[in-house]
Amino acid sequence: MRNKAKQTIALAMLAVLTLVLFTACGERRGAPSDDGAVRVVLGIGEGDGDSREYVDTDEPVYTATPTPTPTPTPTLTVVTPTGSVTGAPEPSKTPTDTPDQKGTFKSDDCAVVVGKVTVRPHMDFSGKENDAGKVVEKLEGQSCLESGYDINYYYDGYNIDTITQNGKQLVYMAAFNGGGAKTLRDIGIGASVMEVIAAYGEPTEDSGVSLAYVDGDIQLMFYLDDDVVSEMVIVDTSFK
Repeated sequence: MRNKAKQTIALAMLAVLTLVLFTACGERRGAPSDDGAVRVVLGIGEGDGDSREYVDTDEPVYTATPTPTPTPTPTLTVVTPTGSVTGAPEPSKTPTDTPDQKGTFKSDDCAVVVGKVTVRPHMDFSGKENDAGKVVEKLEGQSCLESGYDINYYYDGYNIDTITQNGKQLVYMAAFNGGGAKTLRDIGIGASVMEVIAAYGEPTEDSGVSLAYVDGDIQLMFYLDDDVVSEMVIVDTSFK
């Protein structure tokens, strides 16, 4: 009788132990509790003597969201063409006999074209008298300037005065008030003051009735009548 009672107690204890183990295994596998709460492992252990502990929690379980990898922004590369660029050719710069436009007068600017000749101070006029036009009158005589011999040529609208030295007829003065005479800058009788200044720049002297451009002994003068050129004169003052 006592042995049978002991067997009955042993079987009862075995049944309780089996129930406890079954319940514990269910909680280890993450089985929900009776109230629906998720069981969370708080301790870690493996094999016999598993010491893991499970508790109920109502907090949600968060799943980590992967951070997206940024797409690299393409770099714009500017390609600069090499070599020369073919364009319109620059106009050629050919030296001319035009004066400086900043008002700096040079002796080479002092010249008047008449007939087929360009008359300049101190030039040798020998043999060119007929190229300048039809000679109306020719006067000769001892020079009153210095030792030498004067030969003055008169044309219709202008005259050219020379002094003979060492076999050359050197121009010391020429005056033009007609005859189609024009300077190298295309200034002639009838040109306005503004046209003269536009062509030669600011004058060296402005008396109100004349404009004088001077470079050393060389002078180019424009005489005015109501601000209009009435006469042009070239002079070489080196002759005394």
